[in-house]
Amino acid sequence: MTKPIGLDITTPLGHRLGLSVFKPKSSNNKSIIISSATGVLQHFYFKFASHFSELGYTVYTCDYSGIGQSNPNTTHLKQNTINLKDWGENDQTAVISYAKVKNPNHKLIVITHSIGGQILAFNKHMANIDAIITVASQSGYWKFWKGYDRFKMFAFWYVLIPSLTPLFGYFPVKKIKLFENLPKHMVYQ
Repeated sequence: MTKPIGLDITTPLGHRLGLSVFKPKSSNNKSIIISSATGVLQHFYFKFASHFSELGYTVYTCDYSGIGQSNPNTTHLKQNTINLKDWGENDQTAVISYAKVKNPNHKLIVITHSIGGQILAFNKHMANIDAIITVASQSGYWKFWKGYDRFKMFAFWYVLIPSLTPLFGYFPVKKIKLFENLPKHMVYQ
Protein backbone atom coordinates (compact mmCIF):
# COMPACT_ATOMS: atom_id res chain seq x y z
CA MET A 1 0.00 0.00 0.00
CA THR A 2 1.30 3.45 -0.93
CA LYS A 3 1.76 5.63 2.17
CA PRO A 4 0.42 9.18 2.06
CA ILE A 5 2.50 12.29 2.57
CA GLY A 6 0.66 14.53 5.06
CA LEU A 7 0.91 18.29 4.79
CA ASP A 8 -1.02 21.48 5.41
CA ILE A 9 -2.08 24.00 2.80
CA THR A 10 -3.63 27.41 3.32
CA THR A 11 -7.01 28.08 1.76
CA PRO A 12 -8.18 31.38 0.18
CA LEU A 13 -9.93 32.22 3.48
CA GLY A 14 -6.68 31.63 5.37
CA HIS A 15 -7.65 28.32 7.00
CA ARG A 16 -5.19 25.48 7.46
CA LEU A 17 -6.34 22.44 5.52
CA GLY A 18 -4.98 18.94 6.27
CA LEU A 19 -4.03 17.35 2.94
CA SER A 20 -2.61 13.92 2.08
CA VAL A 21 -0.78 13.18 -1.17
CA PHE A 22 -0.27 9.69 -2.59
CA LYS A 23 2.63 9.82 -5.06
CA PRO A 24 3.07 6.99 -7.56
CA LYS A 25 6.38 5.30 -8.26
CA SER A 26 5.82 5.91 -11.96
CA SER A 27 3.38 8.66 -12.98
CA ASN A 28 0.75 8.33 -15.70
CA ASN A 29 0.46 12.18 -15.76
CA LYS A 30 -2.98 12.14 -14.16
CA SER A 31 -4.07 13.40 -10.75
CA ILE A 32 -7.13 12.45 -8.74
CA ILE A 33 -8.70 14.56 -6.02
CA ILE A 34 -11.07 12.72 -3.71
CA SER A 35 -13.70 15.10 -2.31
CA SER A 36 -15.27 13.36 0.66
CA ALA A 37 -18.74 12.99 2.10
CA THR A 38 -20.04 15.11 4.99
CA GLY A 39 -18.10 14.39 8.16
CA VAL A 40 -16.12 11.54 6.60
CA LEU A 41 -12.40 11.76 7.35
CA GLN A 42 -9.91 11.44 4.52
CA HIS A 43 -8.37 8.26 5.95
CA PHE A 44 -11.63 6.48 5.00
CA TYR A 45 -10.46 6.84 1.37
CA PHE A 46 -6.79 5.89 1.89
CA LYS A 47 -7.01 2.33 0.50
CA PHE A 48 -8.84 3.64 -2.55
CA ALA A 49 -6.27 6.44 -2.99
CA SER A 50 -3.38 4.00 -2.53
CA HIS A 51 -4.81 1.68 -5.18
CA PHE A 52 -4.95 4.47 -7.76
CA SER A 53 -1.49 5.68 -6.79
CA GLU A 54 -0.16 2.19 -7.53
CA LEU A 55 -1.75 2.55 -10.99
CA GLY A 56 0.26 5.73 -11.61
CA TYR A 57 -2.09 8.48 -10.42
CA THR A 58 -1.07 11.23 -8.00
CA VAL A 59 -3.95 11.25 -5.50
CA TYR A 60 -5.01 13.99 -3.08
CA THR A 61 -7.36 13.66 -0.11
CA CYS A 62 -8.24 16.26 2.54
CA ASP A 63 -10.38 16.94 5.57
CA TYR A 64 -12.70 19.89 5.12
CA SER A 65 -12.33 22.84 7.46
CA GLY A 66 -13.63 21.95 10.92
CA ILE A 67 -13.03 18.20 10.80
CA GLY A 68 -10.12 15.77 11.16
CA GLN A 69 -6.69 17.14 10.31
CA SER A 70 -8.27 20.51 9.48
CA ASN A 71 -9.55 21.01 13.03
CA PRO A 72 -7.18 21.24 15.98
CA ASN A 73 -9.85 20.82 18.73
CA THR A 74 -13.46 21.40 19.79
CA THR A 75 -12.67 24.94 20.99
CA HIS A 76 -11.59 25.76 17.44
CA LEU A 77 -14.67 23.97 16.09
CA LYS A 78 -16.98 26.13 18.24
CA GLN A 79 -15.35 29.24 16.75
CA ASN A 80 -15.36 27.92 13.18
CA THR A 81 -17.51 30.13 10.93
CA ILE A 82 -17.10 28.19 7.69
CA ASN A 83 -20.26 27.02 5.97
CA LEU A 84 -21.16 24.42 3.37
CA LYS A 85 -20.65 26.82 0.46
CA ASP A 86 -17.16 27.56 1.81
CA TRP A 87 -16.28 23.85 1.69
CA GLY A 88 -16.62 24.05 -2.10
CA GLU A 89 -15.59 27.65 -2.73
CA ASN A 90 -12.67 27.58 -0.28
CA ASP A 91 -11.52 24.06 0.67
CA GLN A 92 -12.19 22.09 -2.50
CA THR A 93 -10.91 25.02 -4.60
CA ALA A 94 -7.68 25.14 -2.57
CA VAL A 95 -6.98 21.45 -3.18
CA ILE A 96 -7.61 21.79 -6.94
CA SER A 97 -5.32 24.84 -7.09
CA TYR A 98 -2.61 23.00 -5.15
CA ALA A 99 -2.83 19.93 -7.42
CA LYS A 100 -2.60 22.08 -10.56
CA VAL A 101 0.42 24.02 -9.25
CA LYS A 102 2.24 20.82 -8.27
CA ASN A 103 1.39 18.98 -11.51
CA PRO A 104 0.40 21.56 -14.15
CA ASN A 105 0.54 19.08 -17.05
CA HIS A 106 -1.56 16.39 -15.38
CA LYS A 107 -5.12 15.64 -16.38
CA LEU A 108 -7.20 16.34 -13.27
CA ILE A 109 -9.97 13.98 -12.20
CA VAL A 110 -12.20 14.79 -9.23
CA ILE A 111 -13.96 11.87 -7.58
CA THR A 112 -16.67 13.05 -5.22
CA HIS A 113 -18.63 11.25 -2.55
CA SER A 114 -22.00 12.57 -1.37
CA ILE A 115 -21.68 16.27 -0.44
CA GLY A 116 -18.36 16.41 -2.30
CA GLY A 117 -20.33 16.32 -5.56
CA GLN A 118 -22.85 18.91 -4.45
CA ILE A 119 -20.24 21.48 -3.39
CA LEU A 120 -18.59 21.34 -6.82
CA ALA A 121 -21.19 23.95 -7.83
CA PHE A 122 -19.34 26.48 -5.62
CA ASN A 123 -15.86 25.60 -6.86
CA LYS A 124 -14.06 28.55 -8.48
CA HIS A 125 -11.64 26.33 -10.41
CA MET A 126 -14.02 24.06 -12.33
CA ALA A 127 -12.17 24.96 -15.55
CA ASN A 128 -9.10 23.10 -14.23
CA ILE A 129 -11.01 19.82 -13.93
CA ASP A 130 -10.84 17.39 -16.85
CA ALA A 131 -13.27 14.77 -15.50
CA ILE A 132 -15.71 14.47 -12.61
CA ILE A 133 -17.04 11.25 -11.11
CA THR A 134 -19.82 11.60 -8.53
CA VAL A 135 -20.71 8.79 -6.14
CA ALA A 136 -23.94 8.95 -4.10
CA SER A 137 -24.32 12.74 -4.41
CA GLN A 138 -27.97 12.53 -3.44
CA SER A 139 -30.13 14.92 -1.48
CA GLY A 140 -30.71 14.48 2.24
CA TYR A 141 -34.23 15.91 1.92
CA TRP A 142 -36.31 13.80 4.28
CA LYS A 143 -39.34 13.40 1.95
CA PHE A 144 -37.15 11.59 -0.62
CA TRP A 145 -36.72 8.71 1.83
CA LYS A 146 -39.19 5.91 2.53
CA GLY A 147 -40.43 4.08 5.61
CA TYR A 148 -38.39 4.26 8.81
CA ASP A 149 -35.54 6.04 6.98
CA ARG A 150 -37.90 8.95 6.30
CA PHE A 151 -38.57 9.28 10.03
CA LYS A 152 -34.83 9.11 10.82
CA MET A 153 -34.00 11.82 8.27
CA PHE A 154 -36.79 14.05 9.59
CA ALA A 155 -35.51 13.61 13.16
CA PHE A 156 -31.94 14.29 12.06
CA TRP A 157 -32.82 17.60 10.32
CA TYR A 158 -35.60 18.88 12.57
CA VAL A 159 -34.77 17.48 16.03
CA LEU A 160 -31.08 16.58 16.40
CA ILE A 161 -29.44 19.43 14.47
CA PRO A 162 -31.61 22.25 15.88
CA SER A 163 -31.45 21.00 19.47
CA LEU A 164 -27.82 19.79 19.80
CA THR A 165 -25.99 22.40 17.69
CA PRO A 166 -26.82 25.48 19.81
CA LEU A 167 -26.22 23.49 22.98
CA PHE A 168 -22.64 22.50 21.99
CA GLY A 169 -21.73 25.33 19.59
CA TYR A 170 -21.19 22.73 16.82
CA PHE A 171 -23.08 19.62 15.72
CA PRO A 172 -21.72 16.85 18.03
CA VAL A 173 -22.20 13.95 15.65
CA LYS A 174 -19.55 11.81 17.38
CA LYS A 175 -21.73 11.75 20.50
CA ILE A 176 -24.48 10.01 18.53
CA LYS A 177 -21.86 7.76 16.88
CA LEU A 178 -22.48 8.69 13.25
CA PHE A 179 -19.41 10.48 11.85
CA GLU A 180 -17.25 13.55 12.61
CA ASN A 181 -18.43 16.63 14.49
CA LEU A 182 -19.45 19.45 12.15
CA PRO A 183 -19.17 23.26 12.24
CA LYS A 184 -22.51 24.87 13.14
CA HIS A 185 -22.79 27.18 10.11
CA MET A 186 -22.02 24.30 7.78
CA VAL A 187 -24.62 22.00 9.31
CA TYR A 188 -27.27 24.73 9.40
CA GLN A 189 -26.76 25.42 5.73
